Amino acid sequence: LMAAIRQHRLVIQDLGSQLIGHYCTPPKAGRILDACAGLGGKTLHLAQLAGPDATVVAVEPHQSKLDQLRETSAQTHLEQRIELIHSELAELDDEAPNFDLVLVDAPCSGLGVIRRHPETRWRRTIKDVEDRAKLQRKLLAEAATRVRPGGLLIYGVCSFIPREGPDQITYFLEAHPQFERAPIHEKTGIDWSRFTDDHGDLMLNPADHDTDAFYAARLRRKQ
Repeated sequence: LMAAIRQHRLVIQDLGSQLIGHYCTPPKAGRILDACAGLGGKTLHLAQLAGPDATVVAVEPHQSKLDQLRETSAQTHLEQRIELIHSELAELDDEAPNFDLVLVDAPCSGLGVIRRHPETRWRRTIKDVEDRAKLQRKLLAEAATRVRPGGLLIYGVCSFIPREGPDQITYFLEAHPQFERAPIHEKTGIDWSRFTDDHGDLMLNPADHDTDAFYAARLRRKQ
């Protein structure tokens, strides 16, 4: 097991992270944008779930993270389904709204991982949360321009702070009336009633779900 992990043939994720991928319900064919790819855990999961006729475009401004994702995608035999782009989201050359699914796994306070990293509570300040919230709002607005009519925009954070979660979606929907919530109805083999609130938003926490704390929302661009 450890050899497979070191060789990047196996990627370990918290159950909450895995549920984000399923919550996206990636299409079997089409174009998917991972707008904040990072090391690419969710990129790889989306590529696996979507199938061979879909392309996942992973955008990441840090070259070192992109290099590691390139290596991992090759080791896991998913490189043919993934296109890597070294860029900030706002500087992405293709500005047309031509993605069927856009995931914004936004930079956040990371307070959702306190159960595994208890020191996090001492390393975050109110200013950190406010700064992340401003960045999240900017990324979400930018990502929205890439979603085709009828396509999905998924926003997620590893945080239980409303400022980074539900409050962002409330503000976004007020500012972008061309989007609406899109509760999950697809048959995924998962009982989503265990993990979602009355809006259909994903709300995970260690006490109820034995996962890190995550928040995610599904939004659809109207036709």
